[in-house]
This record gives sequence, structure tokens and C-alpha cells, in this order.
Amino acid sequence: MSPKVKRFLATWSPVVATGAFAAWESVRLHAYDVPFSLLLACGLALWSSLLVLCSRIAEAAKTTTHRCAAPDCGFTVRLRRTSPVENRRWQEMAAAHPEHRL
Repeated sequence: MSPKVKRFLATWSPVVATGAFAAWESVRLHAYDVPFSLLLACGLALWSSLLVLCSRIAEAAKTTTHRCAAPDCGFTVRLRRTSPVENRRWQEMAAAHPEHRL
């Protein structure tokens, strides 16, 4: 499979899947004589919520997190698309940052 096809599938498969699920739930609500405007609002709200959830899961899978090792310190660094050298530099910075916050 070419990279172009993989990118297309990775981009549009969550959109189609969440849209299909939202449409299915709207069809199920239609059986209870829910007005069309409410069906549309519920379907769009469900679709957008699921799409945001999918994008956040995908982003979390690609993110590296470094935290301060000191107890009760909330210092955190989140990185995406960094080289191993840059990743190591931020890891050292998180371990030895100048200010420890609770």
C-alpha cells in the first residue's frame, strides 16, 4: 500500500466510522418519533465528540511525555515529532529543571 493511500485511510476512516455510528444512533432515535432537528443535533454532537476522541487518542499515541522525577513536582514536557537527540535533551531538562512546583 502506498503512503498516499495509507494517509488517506488514516485521515478518513475515523470520519466515516464515527459518522456511521452517529447515523446509526440517529436511526435508533427516529424509532421513538424524535423530531428531525433534534435527531440532527444529537447525531452531529455525537459525531463531533467521537471524532475529537479519535484525534486525541491518535495524538496521545504519537506523544512522548517526560516528567520531573522529584516527588510532588508537576513539571511535564510533551513532545511530538522530535529526533532522538532532541528527545534526550528534553528528558534531561525535565529531570533538572530550575523550579519545582507543587
